[in-house]
Amino acid sequence: RKHSAPTIRQMREGAIERATLRGYQAEEFWLYRDGMSHQRFSEMLHARGIQGMLISPLGEGEETPALDWGRFAAVCLSVPLPSLVITTVCNDHYASCLQVVRECHQRGYRRLGLILHRVHQMRFQGRWEGGYFVGGEMLPELRLARPLYLEAWDDVPRLKAWMEREQPDAIITPGAEVLLGPLRRAGWRVPRDVGLALLACPEPGDPSSGIYQNGRLAGALGIDTLISLVERHERGLPQQATALMVEGQWNEGTTLPRRPRH
Repeated sequence: RKHSAPTIRQMREGAIERATLRGYQAEEFWLYRDGMSHQRFSEMLHARGIQGMLISPLGEGEETPALDWGRFAAVCLSVPLPSLVITTVCNDHYASCLQVVRECHQRGYRRLGLILHRVHQMRFQGRWEGGYFVGGEMLPELRLARPLYLEAWDDVPRLKAWMEREQPDAIITPGAEVLLGPLRRAGWRVPRDVGLALLACPEPGDPSSGIYQNGRLAGALGIDTLISLVERHERGLPQQATALMVEGQWNEGTTLPRRPRH
């Protein structure tokens, strides 16, 4: 409800709206409250007659839930989890970054840089980086900087050193609000000095250019998938994990204007 990432908040909203539309009541439970064990949590849900659970994206550093899966149908709103065989619904992060690289190229940018928070590397298992580097292979006139992984977004000295060394004309990153201030303090203004393309725009029509992941649709599809499992009386984890991926939509914005041809 109060997550800093708009996409996460939208997932919740889309899931609740779709459950209501489908005639189901969505209830919210917090696994980690008051030292709740995974076994007690499973028993509580079962005692309440809950048959299916939609699991939010795991928070930074949170362990994979070890619930009594045999009692429930379950879907997780995340990239496929190496530690858990479960049905997942998420944005296609690889395709999103590949599309961003192509959009930068079409607008005349040739020196691209990718800036991520360190946790993104593990959480998305290199999917953003995969789209970034494959885009560079497909468009050989591009020069790609080595990705910059920040432990904290406001690490201005590391950001400044990387910018001076790599001299990108466009930066690809998840969100504008965490990077605009540090970039300005490091001496670069968007879009006058450097273009900015987001991997997760808050909304269609947002001033930032980049991919709108449509968290509401992901949340709704998560509920649709879960309801199909519940109504087929499928309980427990699947033998074969499957993932439903939502394509991103390009939001034009104003932070990646077309560069004049020389």
